Amino acid sequence: VNNLLSPVLFQEALSLVPDNAVVVEIAPHALLQAILKRSLKPSCSILPLMKRGHTNNLEFFLSNVGKIYMNGINLDCNCLCPAVTYPVP
Repeated sequence: VNNLLSPVLFQEALSLVPDNAVVVEIAPHALLQAILKRSLKPSCSILPLMKRGHTNNLEFFLSNVGKIYMNGINLDCNCLCPAVTYPVP
């Protein structure tokens, strides 16, 4: 409801993103990529998690999760798939 009644201060918020930041877009179909690329410094990594028209959305998602890790952010990947238990004799 607040988004309908109040202005969204997106540009103002982007001005506070530090250099070399890793920005993860959690939105359907990478809608904000153009705005993010125009507004943030080239040293920022901008990673969407979904992209419209991609042939394999799971591959796209996991590829960008890997890029997040490669940018130095340690992720808890245990939430991506259930733990495998092995029978012990």
